[in-house]
Amino acid sequence: MKKMTEENVKAALAGESFEIGEMYPSYIAVAQAQGEKTAEKFFNFHVGP
Repeated sequence: MKKMTEENVKAALAGESFEIGEMYPSYIAVAQAQGEKTAEKFFNFHVGP
């Protein structure tokens, strides 16, 4: 059971890292291009400084 849990945590971390590093920057760019200030703030909040 422990190994399975460890694998799940690693998979979740990889997924979150992908979202922050790859997906959110693209979403921010689209929000900026469309003038969607609320969406831009939302994604910037999740990406962090």
